[in-house]
Amino acid sequence: MGKKQRKVLLLAHTLDVESLIAKAVQLCTSASGFEELLEAPNKSSDLTKCFRRMCSIEHGTFTFALEGISNECAHQFRRHRIASFSHQSQKDSIKRRKDQDTFGYILPSAIAADPETKQIFEKLMREVQNTHDLLIEKLTKQGVAPEVAVSAAGSILPNACETRMIVTMNARELRHFFNKRGNSQTETELVLVARDMLKLAKQSAPTLFAGIEI
Repeated sequence: MGKKQRKVLLLAHTLDVESLIAKAVQLCTSASGFEELLEAPNKSSDLTKCFRRMCSIEHGTFTFALEGISNECAHQFRRHRIASFSHQSQKDSIKRRKDQDTFGYILPSAIAADPETKQIFEKLMREVQNTHDLLIEKLTKQGVAPEVAVSAAGSILPNACETRMIVTMNARELRHFFNKRGNSQTETELVLVARDMLKLAKQSAPTLFAGIEI
């Protein structure tokens, strides 16, 4: 079947991110020149002060790769506008492997919890795939260019369609994302993705993300 396994990777982050942010705080609060600040040791209190000067946190960035997420989850990410995204195109996301009878999709946990609703959902996914393929076949026979046919048929694909993306956020927006999306009002899939991201972020910058739990 086409169900996909979620994967979250931390691809990159600002080098020595907590030290950089501490230096930014020192620059705002010290009369010393920047050369002196670079040579001076960081104090633990400098990083603590960054939470009173949130602009300093924006100097640190984190880049994550997300695989096996739904289009719905990707759409929720894109509502956080202080971020950069590279989002896989839908026509590329529906390419199937030989061992699959349908495009990749994400099964919502609320539906997966009940055998009857799961069966209804998976039946619909197969029907959507069959209709999608039939539309491409008929459009192509009518002389429609293959790329146009694929794009037109793709309009029937559901939000559950699996996709992947790369997300870069500065640390301030990332903290906001964790606080905003890690609650009971957020769809389970996005909560789980946010939790994986937070775990990786804490490994790289434990003080910066201390006190945030999902």
